Amino acid sequence: MNRIAHSASCLSDAEASAAADVVARNFAGHGPLAGELEEQFRQLTGKRFSFAVLSGSHALSLALRALDLPAASLVALPVLTCASVMSAIRDTGHRPWLTDICPGDLTIDPAGIPPDSKAIIAPHAYGAPVNAAALNALGIPWIEDCATSPATRVAGRPAGSSGTAAIFSLGATKYITGGSGGIVVTDEPEIAERISDMLDFERAENRGMWRHGFTPALPGRLADLNAAIALKQLARLESFRMQREEIAKRYDEAFAGIRECQLPARMAGHSFYRYILKTEKPARLLASALFARGIDARTSVNPWLSDRRIGVLEEGPWPCAESWRENLLSLPIYPSLNDDSIQHVIASTLTETVHARPA
Repeated sequence: MNRIAHSASCLSDAEASAAADVVARNFAGHGPLAGELEEQFRQLTGKRFSFAVLSGSHALSLALRALDLPAASLVALPVLTCASVMSAIRDTGHRPWLTDICPGDLTIDPAGIPPDSKAIIAPHAYGAPVNAAALNALGIPWIEDCATSPATRVAGRPAGSSGTAAIFSLGATKYITGGSGGIVVTDEPEIAERISDMLDFERAENRGMWRHGFTPALPGRLADLNAAIALKQLARLESFRMQREEIAKRYDEAFAGIRECQLPARMAGHSFYRYILKTEKPARLLASALFARGIDARTSVNPWLSDRRIGVLEEGPWPCAESWRENLLSLPIYPSLNDDSIQHVIASTLTETVHARPA
């Protein structure tokens, strides 16, 4: 059996044909297919404005800058998330506030967000929906980070429909892929105008109103070559969600009631970008043992942003996050994972946990 990757795309002849059609047209740059993708995301989220850009990180930087916050504003984010979230805050000259996570689902805990925060970045952690109602009640602009979770439902609503702005990623290992790419959506005309300004910064007349009177340059609209692939992937979004959910059910049945592999609490609407276990044994030891069995499991997937090695000062405390720090294990879960691989992941995980109990 080949090594089982932690993440993998699910590409088909449809994506190959769509990409070939763009090449045959002899123009692979930003064009009508990118515009069609923007329209599809407007329909998906119900937002008025949509922009197809270079990456999820690019999308996040655009969204945060378009809020036009005062200099050195406090921006809250969860202590456990992608490092690009921290980078977006620091690159704009703002101050990150690392917030604890909810004890069950690992999403940002709204109760830990300081009242003087000027913005919030709230990822749907591993596919788990954030508490959008609690975030909206704070009255603080927030960016709904759907980079890994376009199929998540938030209190019955689609991902990307709840925040002041929302972003998606089309990276190679994301839920849907364009090879690369990102999407920003919003309902706010001023935010949309500022994003247009940054993307088209050489335009003779920029329309957005900026606090500092100048337009930041952050150009980069998505190419049709990427959009062609992403459109075919987006058409399969619900199928991908159902396949991931089916794999998660098999894992749940295998690990239910086993103290060495605790299942986190899940709200309705989880889309299973990752399958997370809270292990009794240190997760790094389990990941190493599974790697020896041909399985690429991961310990935290995302970095602990409080790590001093990346120059972030301790704030804390983060009791919920700390309870997961050494014991978070992520198992492979994606639509192209075949039945034999799923069974091998289950059997190997049980062997390295339950069957390895001390006598």
